[in-house]
Amino acid sequence: MAAWKKAVLVALAALVGILSAVAQTEHRPGSRPVSLELWGSSITVQGFLSLANPATLHRIPRDAWQTKVTWGADTLVFRWVGGTPPPTGPRDTGEGHEDVRPAAPFLYVHCTNSISHMGQRDVYFGASSTVMFPPFFLMPYMDVTARLWWLVGGWPYLPVGITYSNGWNVWRVTTNDIQRVSSGGEYQVESWHFAEAPWGYEPRYQFAVRWSSVVRVP
Repeated sequence: MAAWKKAVLVALAALVGILSAVAQTEHRPGSRPVSLELWGSSITVQGFLSLANPATLHRIPRDAWQTKVTWGADTLVFRWVGGTPPPTGPRDTGEGHEDVRPAAPFLYVHCTNSISHMGQRDVYFGASSTVMFPPFFLMPYMDVTARLWWLVGGWPYLPVGITYSNGWNVWRVTTNDIQRVSSGGEYQVESWHFAEAPWGYEPRYQFAVRWSSVVRVP
């Protein structure tokens, strides 16, 4: 058999293997780019994660499951406004008067993700949520997930990596990983950001999805 014919057969066999692997995962939770399919729709956290990856739903407080998903732009910032007293009533400051004011008039949390080609077929990817104002303000709970996707025809085709992190009483939560991909092509990061604000701020919970820029692996 000519060398070029053998090379073609090997390439076709590899392609069939990839397509077979994709076909086997398409019915599994988390194997579809659900966030792009639902982009802009009004869906709850429970509805979204039940389709995208039910395994992550247990990390979100049940009280937040009916929170609506925010679809992020290039720059995504959570904003809260203070002014609502806690449900337990006014807090005694110990100075002869009661204080019902939140610690700050508003809160900002910056949500971001990142991706870069590290050389060969190593891809760095990650995401973070950081309190920008007030600086170092502690949030009751934050959670972030980053998923690395292989693109085919410009569309997320197969998830090839996932990493997440969460924390209680934190001002920042971040996660990252380096994934050695099996094939060259284009890759992109999808990130999910969840944050719970202290009592006295509205809305109490926020959940958002955003996508990174695209990198090409030779």
